[in-house]
Amino acid sequence: MPRSSDKFHIVIINGSVRPGNYTNMASALVLDELKKHSKVSTEVIDPATLSLTPPGTDPQSKVAKHLQHKVGHATGVILATPEYYGSFSNVMKLVIENLGYPSPLAVKPVALLGVAGGTIGAVKSLEHLRSVVSHYWGDRVTAANFSRECAERLRPRGPMLGFRRGAAHPQRRNKSP
Repeated sequence: MPRSSDKFHIVIINGSVRPGNYTNMASALVLDELKKHSKVSTEVIDPATLSLTPPGTDPQSKVAKHLQHKVGHATGVILATPEYYGSFSNVMKLVIENLGYPSPLAVKPVALLGVAGGTIGAVKSLEHLRSVVSHYWGDRVTAANFSRECAERLRPRGPMLGFRRGAAHPQRRNKSP
């Protein structure tokens, strides 16, 4: 347990590489909040800037070792993912695979941030990611669903699509059950 005089270093790992993605916007809000605390330092890992290798091809690659080092020296980690096809992103899976085994996440608290439109937000992606993280690294996992309740805070950063009722599934509009 860190002493009250210790500084906490939090690493945020974004799980989307699409330009202008909402996952990075949501993690930027978290980053802004963390920066308000003098005893917290932060670092954002953007997989779009890394050349991560496919699982099993080069577990000792320079990029993988660098990622493992950054996560290994963090006090805690936030994994931010969009919901794609009812699960977390393949980018997040690639990051997890490149962390190796045993993972540097094994001894750290991990927070999950899910980003999705629709009425239930990123519930499915968070369930799946929580299952993967807790399977390997115990039960030190907290999840936050980023959806409608946070949409208004993002408006100044860019247009919000898919947050109004029915927008994610236009074919369902105006149909009776």
